[in-house]
Amino acid sequence: IFERGKRYGLVGKNMAGKSTLAHIICKLYDPEQGQLEVNGIPYAEFGRQSIREIVCYASQNPFLFPGTIGDNIKIGNPYATDDEVFRAALSAGILDFSANSSSNMRKISSDNELPIFEQEAFHADTKKATKRQGLRTSRSCGNFSPARLRNISSLDIGGRETLRTILDTEVMERGNNLSGGLAQSVALARVFVRPQAHIVILDESIGQMDNHKKKTVIFPHLFEFVEKHNITLIMISQDMHDIMDLDYIYVMERGKIVHHGSHEDLLAQNAYSYLQLNEYC
Repeated sequence: IFERGKRYGLVGKNMAGKSTLAHIICKLYDPEQGQLEVNGIPYAEFGRQSIREIVCYASQNPFLFPGTIGDNIKIGNPYATDDEVFRAALSAGILDFSANSSSNMRKISSDNELPIFEQEAFHADTKKATKRQGLRTSRSCGNFSPARLRNISSLDIGGRETLRTILDTEVMERGNNLSGGLAQSVALARVFVRPQAHIVILDESIGQMDNHKKKTVIFPHLFEFVEKHNITLIMISQDMHDIMDLDYIYVMERGKIVHHGSHEDLLAQNAYSYLQLNEYC
């Protein structure tokens, strides 16, 4: 059961059936058994186009097409204004990437190619953490903090120019010239230009983003966005840290739900399949 405006986690190991359930909700597949309902109405009575108008889905490996990064964001909503695209890009953490960084503007192929993060895009504790992890930093963007990321007026000229440069960056077929983290941020920005969606599904779609970025930028903006627009959020992950703050969590195993409850409930239940996820975090 998924209620409007609530935040849900769908977790489990590989092949547990998480993505299959997401694809059924997106009406890409029909269930082999059982029945899915929306407000008591069988899902089969809804057309695929009707479902896609209310469901926004972001996958682990997003499809990007030739054009600019800004063009790719507008795939989520072709009628989005420039201001809405700017705010979506900020909320998705796109300004954290340097438009002039070759490591972000090509697919990262080895552990030695670490993404460059804008030093002023993080609070002091996050800067220290990124340094400990060996991440390089750049000072090319304006002086701002994550708490003000979506407020474009708070960006100085340098910050605005950096963001515009990034949004105007050309994308190759399937985003082959972008790092995995930047490609996922572009796909996430598509969510932020879809406030009319009823359901947002993130299918392991933030796995290549660094944990500090998720904590200081992604989650605060995402949770505020779904609450403001009364959107049901379904996050699919194998990482306990990504879903522990959600309202309710379903743990799947071989196509079935074996545990459910809040993070605290599952810990109290000593839910083995859930606790195993900590080994992969």
